[in-house]
Amino acid sequence: MKKTIRIFAFILAISMCMGIVACGNKPEETTGTSSASATTSESGETTGITSGTDGTTATTDATSSGTVDPPAPTPIYNKLLAEKHGEYLTVKYNPAYCELSVSTKEGIGDSYKATVTVKMKDGYKFKGFSFDSGIANGKEVASMKTEYTFDVEKECTLFVNCAMTYAYHLNGGAHVSGKDTVEYDADVTYYKNPNSLPERGYFKRDGYVLVEYNTKADGTGEGTSLGSRPYVGDRAKIDLYCIWAKEAPASDFEYEKTGKAVKITGYKGSEEGVLAIPAEIDGSSVISIGKRALAGTKAETIVLPSSVMELCEEAFADSEMSTLVITDAIVKFTGETTGGWGMSAANTVIDGCENLANLRINAVLYPLYVTYIESNMKYDYMLWAKDRKKIVYVAGSSGQFGFVAEDMEKALDDEYVVVNYGTNANISGAFWMEYLSKLMGEDDILLWAPEDGQYLFGNNRLNNRLWRSIECNYDIFRYVDIRNYTNVFGSFESQQKDKARNSTVREYDRFNDAINNNGDLFNKRDAGPVKGGFTFNQFPSEECIAFMNTQFDKMAENGVKVYISFAPMSKSVLYDIAKKTQADLDEYSGNVAKNYHGTVISDIADHAIDSGYFADSEWHMTDAGAHLRTEILIRELKAQLEKEAK
Repeated sequence: MKKTIRIFAFILAISMCMGIVACGNKPEETTGTSSASATTSESGETTGITSGTDGTTATTDATSSGTVDPPAPTPIYNKLLAEKHGEYLTVKYNPAYCELSVSTKEGIGDSYKATVTVKMKDGYKFKGFSFDSGIANGKEVASMKTEYTFDVEKECTLFVNCAMTYAYHLNGGAHVSGKDTVEYDADVTYYKNPNSLPERGYFKRDGYVLVEYNTKADGTGEGTSLGSRPYVGDRAKIDLYCIWAKEAPASDFEYEKTGKAVKITGYKGSEEGVLAIPAEIDGSSVISIGKRALAGTKAETIVLPSSVMELCEEAFADSEMSTLVITDAIVKFTGETTGGWGMSAANTVIDGCENLANLRINAVLYPLYVTYIESNMKYDYMLWAKDRKKIVYVAGSSGQFGFVAEDMEKALDDEYVVVNYGTNANISGAFWMEYLSKLMGEDDILLWAPEDGQYLFGNNRLNNRLWRSIECNYDIFRYVDIRNYTNVFGSFESQQKDKARNSTVREYDRFNDAINNNGDLFNKRDAGPVKGGFTFNQFPSEECIAFMNTQFDKMAENGVKVYISFAPMSKSVLYDIAKKTQADLDEYSGNVAKNYHGTVISDIADHAIDSGYFADSEWHMTDAGAHLRTEILIRELKAQLEKEAK
């Protein structure tokens, strides 16, 4: 318990530095706006929260006030574009948010004057010009005037920074301003669906836990976990309602108190709906859920407050819950290590919870991996494109380094939005496919080009690389049933240990200037010495393959075309180092076609490409190689579509 208290003190210190109590580093609150009161029930007590992996919701006893306007359609190019003006100046802006005009006038020598004028579109806000990158990446504002004249003497890039409005309706809660509705500016210079406010004490309600935000006051709309990205579409303003759960009385619990810290050791209550653990008991913070403390509970939903930072083994064992709501303030799992292959006591916290399908995670701590394998950007574009006709390219890092979605968009005359979901070959392909199956529909195309490895072929074991890639978007768990995966909490523990050791502050709206909105890496990558190897024998278990096929079948039933291709491979590694033959390629591609439910549209030999087009591994291509390889895929895709049209 003393060690837990030290962790509590450590996290509290970090929290104070980061502004968890809403006293610093918080998003900019819009001033001078009128606020309408949110309508709530007389009691204001939540009797249910968003549940189910298909986006359905349980009901609450609050009364809905108003409706959410549907997003208006906009052109396909809702993305950050780069325009060249004169010899040196590049201006980056999003035409969905503003109109841009640029004039230049000759100066002395090679220099010239540039005047950049911005006219914002309805509802969007101008947040200033900045050089080299966006203000979200820490750059200073060069000018807040919508008409900006300056000297251009060397290569430079000017960013037009924009914002939309998030209106938070407190729904019975309180804010330091005393308002019932509080508006914040959310940066959309790069992202289209900005992160919601995390749990840092912005909104409070005595005796209640903030469970989520929702597009409807009664909780029956689209739910968003704190700190995750709500679906914005093309709206300049979105309304989010705080959804609260009433804390269970302290008398329902057995607990140990050490100083100002409480560890819950047992539960005596009989709640069958929503069991919300109190943040405080006897004036002290509840920081730990002890061994089997909530085992066997009948509640359908269990909600933990942000004060809880430790879970002990078998904490929820054999409980009947279907939904568990936690926060990423949990940085410690206590108990004896069990199992093999890196399994830990963390996995025992949900032992025997056969009904537990839904995991909800509210963010408290700042993220460490905002730009990790750029999946934050890819998730944002995928969310924006969910109701649009699209092609989703799924692979490991060979997709990030060897595919150019923008090239495919242009080659298909912008008929499709193309999302480059190339991430990491050591992340479960099963997880990606279950999530994507909920966001794809009629006339969409899944283009799957996995590297040779168990994970992308469907291994269902989660690891810390997955957690790093979804750290800014925990709501990806709303699209999956965690019963389909192993090592869920063991991998979460690994991620949280990193957070406990690191106090670096990174904002959610930080982005990588070398990645476009499609998810393409467009930096200069030169050819280099390439090493590695290929085995062509790393298929997972039959159960994992069957689960992958279940997801492919669901997509096909919803009108998605499931196409299979192959990752780009260095010829010298393939033939000279790995000593593979055409017969090996034929056997491997044949096994892929036999094992998985989809249409193979590629000849694997066409994706064995000269090694001069590879940068630093047998999978990672130069920028020129990525364009070349994408041309191959475009030809194959067009041929398949023409074949089906006949």
